[in-house]
Amino acid sequence: MLAPLSHSQDPRAPDSSEAGYLAGVGGCQARLFSECRPIMNMRTNRMLVVCSRCGAAALRRFEAARRPVVPLVLALAPEGEPARRVWTRCLFFLLAVITGMATALDLNAAEAVPQKTAPPEGPPFNAPWYDWVLSSHHSRRGGWPGNTNALILKLSWFLGAQYVYDCNVRRDGSQTGGLSGPMGHKGGIGGTLDATNLLELADAVATLPPPPESQPPRERWLLVSGLRSNEWFTAIYDRRSLPLEVERLYELTGAHLAWALATVNTSTNLPGVPFRSLTWHSVLWNLQELKEIKLPTVTDGNVSHVFSFACAISADGKTGACSDQNGNYAFDCASGKILWRKPPARAMHLAIVQRDTALVLAFDNASIEKWNLMTGDKLGSLEGDPAGIEAMTASRNGGFLAVSSRNGNIRVWDLHSNAPPKILSDSAWLSCLEFSPDGRYLAASGWNYHNAFGVWDWQAQKKILTRRYWNLSRPDPATSLAWSPDGKLFALQPGSQQVLIFDTESWKPLAAWGPDWVDGGPRVKLAFSASGALIGQHDDGSLQILDVPTLKAIRVK
Repeated sequence: MLAPLSHSQDPRAPDSSEAGYLAGVGGCQARLFSECRPIMNMRTNRMLVVCSRCGAAALRRFEAARRPVVPLVLALAPEGEPARRVWTRCLFFLLAVITGMATALDLNAAEAVPQKTAPPEGPPFNAPWYDWVLSSHHSRRGGWPGNTNALILKLSWFLGAQYVYDCNVRRDGSQTGGLSGPMGHKGGIGGTLDATNLLELADAVATLPPPPESQPPRERWLLVSGLRSNEWFTAIYDRRSLPLEVERLYELTGAHLAWALATVNTSTNLPGVPFRSLTWHSVLWNLQELKEIKLPTVTDGNVSHVFSFACAISADGKTGACSDQNGNYAFDCASGKILWRKPPARAMHLAIVQRDTALVLAFDNASIEKWNLMTGDKLGSLEGDPAGIEAMTASRNGGFLAVSSRNGNIRVWDLHSNAPPKILSDSAWLSCLEFSPDGRYLAASGWNYHNAFGVWDWQAQKKILTRRYWNLSRPDPATSLAWSPDGKLFALQPGSQQVLIFDTESWKPLAAWGPDWVDGGPRVKLAFSASGALIGQHDDGSLQILDVPTLKAIRVK
């Protein structure tokens, strides 16, 4: 048995036998494991011994080889510290342990509540990417009513098997998201919706149609989750046939969306004249016979060139008209003979109207004139817009003429009467116009439409449709529009990307045509032949044709 250790004994002196196993503190001669509390530091071989009887404390050494295998609290008190301070420190340590345990219990309890379940941080090891994204939709609940950081809407669609486009909207209107993958975030969006947008978003969610009964292939999934009637829901839609109500969610949030349309292949390719760009030259084709019409060679001094700013061809394919840097002229398409030529003012837009008897010319100074097609004599003038002219088109029967100005106004004339034009107010910088086959409707698009086009009942001066298109690798305004002869199909060329084909009854996209030029590519001028084939003319003058059976097939699908 060891002799008692007095309070005045040097606590740094090592024990000679059984040190660290039995010790007397003060005059109590208490046993270490029965009536004394050890606080040990395993790195310095020091042990603070506190007597449970008198509260005295002493610091003792113990041998590393004989450390007791018991639960230890790793804390070290400075040598010679008063017992009251040691007890105070131990009390604070105990309170910290209790607080930590209570916090852990609270967190465990919170995780048991579905509304507060935290989303997983990443896809589980070897788990399918699609299933993990779907599980994240199920787990992201709306939270308790006062939680402004809780999600109220989550949108996701897949870019291949490795990436997903997300959009998350929270109760306070903040939104985050973007492109992400298993290895992290690749880029995103951010912003805040105001109270009006949040109300519109809630109304749009409430009117969502049910998803299709059969799930589409996973690469075409579009996941929508959110709060509806205070309940969390998740629906899977098909990006190949999205309801307009789902597209409305993307309009309100400004998130990125791309359709998963079927791509149709060109039926026929016809090479054109090389090195001809539609910016500076025009290549005319006889669409009935699919033959190129050779433009006349105009001699300017000692230089011969085929150079035109605008061209037009009569409905019967017999007469053509062009404007170049030296003026305007008409020619016979069969022989190439120039019928008349009038310098020097050049027209930037041409249209042959009134049963192939008149030629309408729009000039840089915003003036519009009507000439006799066969003689070039001036027949009259039309009142243009002082803001300047951006686009001009005529109806198929030549009875109506539409001109868009740089201030967004569209003027439409009924050329069979002397009535003033109908004026339609729309977005500025309309770059393309197209009449429906019966001339009742007018489609328009351009820079300020933000990846959309509009359709007007022009006689009633009323816009009946604004349609967004979502099949873009980047934002691009439309550069060409075309309406099929039966009025059932509508084609649009957005910049230099895939041509989009719509059904005009539902205005749903049916297919995409051509390559997706991510970094830019040839522009395409669109037209339908009288038989109903869709024809695209590239910058180089070549033609690509979608025949009628191919177009009928995409209607059935």
